[in-house]
Amino acid sequence: MFQNKFIELLLLGITLNITVCSLSCNPLLMSYILSSKKNFSKNLNEAIIFSATRAIVHILIATALFLMGKIFLKTLTEHRFILNILGGAFVATVGLFVFFNKHKSFSFFKTEAADIFALGIVAGLTPCLPHMAVWGYIIMEADSLFSAVVMASCFGLGEFLVPLILGALAGKISPLIPDKIFRYVAKVSGGILILIGIGIIFR
Repeated sequence: MFQNKFIELLLLGITLNITVCSLSCNPLLMSYILSSKKNFSKNLNEAIIFSATRAIVHILIATALFLMGKIFLKTLTEHRFILNILGGAFVATVGLFVFFNKHKSFSFFKTEAADIFALGIVAGLTPCLPHMAVWGYIIMEADSLFSAVVMASCFGLGEFLVPLILGALAGKISPLIPDKIFRYVAKVSGGILILIGIGIIFR
């Protein structure tokens, strides 16, 4: 029975990232990668850092929710607008730096790897309603801490795969874009990041 739930959560993690998350987290990652012409391996590393960070944050939150129960889920639901404001402001600010081509000479956390790590944390801490529904499902269905961690990990693995593939694709395309066109691509990417940040604030 639990094996079926693990498979269901794995598939749910994949499908959410193809549908709901295709409007938020995936454009966030791809826009950031497309905004700078790095080689494929560096872009792939950024996709891995972002996807892994977001998945780990979700696993930790789901585990904490299981330990603390429904009260914590209710509190998180009622006050998530604070996280949305902070996270959305950060993403929009990154978008502004990308739009004005200042991101190459400026890093929020000293390194670009730290910046993409921070974006992964923001994506993990500003969940959409389907993610919160999954956490509620884990609270209700898990019968032990171990099963809660495994269920959350299955979902995390599913949501890790799609952004990784899309990020790798963006990383493959980015170095091939001619310089004359690339500056417009970077501005579009910056604009998308700004819109995503605003969308997170008003989510």
